[in-house]
Amino acid sequence: MRLRLMVLFILVLLSSGCVSYRDGPFVRIDGPALDAEQAQDLANRRVSVSELTSTLGDPEHVDRNDSGEVWRYVTTSRRVGTKERLFVERRTCQFVRTGYLFQVVDGAVVGVDTTQSAWITHGHSDPSCAKGT
Repeated sequence: MRLRLMVLFILVLLSSGCVSYRDGPFVRIDGPALDAEQAQDLANRRVSVSELTSTLGDPEHVDRNDSGEVWRYVTTSRRVGTKERLFVERRTCQFVRTGYLFQVVDGAVVGVDTTQSAWITHGHSDPSCAKGT
């Protein structure tokens, strides 16, 4: 009886250490293909609004104020992480939403600010995070 208990304990101990984690790369799932460096380059070159729209498409939103306009572009990226323990796989999706706020004065970009938010979902509660998507 003691031998069985010891063997069972050793098996449980060995199998509890069988955990693997994998995080995939962030992949853009919505919005223009843009990062902070490219956005800053557009602002530094003071591109015209026609060049901005030909590069990024139409903005998600335009705000007008006394000093000009603010053009908002938004990009959403996702990364899938997998935790495997024994034969059970759990998937987690990390999302990052980045807003690029281009300041436009007299038809040219004069600056850019960025905003960012992030959130996590789990495969069991989010169909978009399920295996194979």
